[in-house]
Amino acid sequence: MTEHPGLPENVRNAILALIDQYQQRGVITVDELNAAFPNAYHCSSRDIEDALQLIAEGGLQIEWE
Repeated sequence: MTEHPGLPENVRNAILALIDQYQQRGVITVDELNAAFPNAYHCSSRDIEDALQLIAEGGLQIEWE
């Protein structure tokens, strides 16, 4: 997996935990993703792009509906 050095460590760790949790299922819903990230996370658009890329690299697809 790519390092994504600009991604805040707390966000990266949360994403890696999600990948572990949902990897067998292979998909995560937007609601599950939103529930994992409290409003306390302030991410730039670049952070969001990196987060989505990390999720994809972890083998998860995002179910948008």
